[in-house]
Amino acid sequence: MLNTLFKSNITYLILQLLLAILIVLSNYIRIPISSYYDGFAYFAHFSIITVNLFGIFYMLSINKYMFMTLYPIVLILAIISAFELYVNNITITGALLDVVLNTKWEVIREYVSLEHLVLSISSLIVIIVMYLFRFYNKQIFKTNWAVHILIALILIIPAIFMNYYRAHTVINRAPYTIINSCQEYYNVYLLNKKKKKAIGLDAKCINKDSLLVILVLGEAVRSDHLQLNGYDRKTTPYLIKDNVISLPNIKSLYTYTAASIPQMLTRSDSLSLSRSYTEESFVSILNRCDYKTVWIANQTPDYTYDRFAKKSNLYKNISQKYSTYSDAQWTDASLIDAMKELSSNLSQSQFICLHSIGSHWYYNYRYPKSFEKFVPTTRSRSISQNTNQELINAYDNSILFMDHFVHNIISIIKNKNAILIYLSDHGELLGEDGKWLHAVEHDVLHDVACFVWMSEKYKRENQDKYRNLLNNRLKNYTTSLLFHTILDACEIQTNVLQKEVSILSP
Repeated sequence: MLNTLFKSNITYLILQLLLAILIVLSNYIRIPISSYYDGFAYFAHFSIITVNLFGIFYMLSINKYMFMTLYPIVLILAIISAFELYVNNITITGALLDVVLNTKWEVIREYVSLEHLVLSISSLIVIIVMYLFRFYNKQIFKTNWAVHILIALILIIPAIFMNYYRAHTVINRAPYTIINSCQEYYNVYLLNKKKKKAIGLDAKCINKDSLLVILVLGEAVRSDHLQLNGYDRKTTPYLIKDNVISLPNIKSLYTYTAASIPQMLTRSDSLSLSRSYTEESFVSILNRCDYKTVWIANQTPDYTYDRFAKKSNLYKNISQKYSTYSDAQWTDASLIDAMKELSSNLSQSQFICLHSIGSHWYYNYRYPKSFEKFVPTTRSRSISQNTNQELINAYDNSILFMDHFVHNIISIIKNKNAILIYLSDHGELLGEDGKWLHAVEHDVLHDVACFVWMSEKYKRENQDKYRNLLNNRLKNYTTSLLFHTILDACEIQTNVLQKEVSILSP
């Protein structure tokens, strides 16, 4: 029966399988592999996704009407996602889709190259070949449709289960990043359309001088790995010299970015978590008080807080071609360049948020090779293929680069009337109870890095705030401090400011 079933289809199916292999392989060509186990694990992962894509091609080929309408669309999108990974090491994300759909052609064409023209012609040729083969051989899929559909489903389903049990490990890889990016874009679109409750309508700024308030949103930086807080490794040598004031007893309310950031930007606290989704953030209040608000993202904003970031007068995403699945060097060095541009024009009070990629896994990609001080470091993206010490070394190297990054920001603004507040969104598990990374529940994940730097001019003009900060530095706070501290630092008077929650107040 199998001989009869596949006799007229075998060549066509081999072509489809080769296409699936070439497309899915784009996800794995740059992944660091350190052992045979690593190679086997990634080959198994690659095989399941390849079989799934082959099954989809198979399913779309069974019926000629589906083949004529859906197949070319699916194939073109799959080829595009693989091409961008192969040639440009770019992952299709919701942010990149936003650029394509909402930006003028003059900006979009910066992404277009001769390779894209070759891609377009090649895709067209592939589709024509498949069309000719599909319709020239009239016996293809003519018999036993039910059997063909059953086989296609058997090929497709394993990857669906893997995606469910391994936290979107399939949907975040090409070609399925196309689906994921569309879903991200749509979620952002829906949330941005929802009207948020306006707060702080009575707000006014009592500061007369130009003031620069910098917020650095950290990523996965825990307080006990800062030399500032007594860590036995020299992970923050620059910040110690910069005389930053560290607050080692800050707790985050959440253990993952998508929930932490909207909570930090709004009045949301442990008693009223829903405010993250129903109220405006402090960005809107600052806008009404004639602050120039700027948000520079080196981490693609999740749909949960994208709407807050884009309320800024100037919003710029410098990481739109990356996702956390990208196998490319992705550090916060680009934020230093962005800050240099911004600091040259300070004609009014400004609030600038720098959202860093920080210490997000894979740690080795978060710092240049020159910052590999603690060795040996990880050589595999598979947690189990690295020793505990290698993982901690790589993480500490990322902290060392954070120290360099923030020091450079301070160097740019040190002669201005400026204050810099650093707060991480959550901590990171480094082997405690055999667990790693974040987004689970563990006490360690709630311990976040927080520190403040003030310029000499800011200290002179705000001696009370400096004194209060020194007095408060060892007290216990949650990340709810951010909303009130930012308003306090910006000299905003409003009925929604709770001074007792600000680290700059008594």
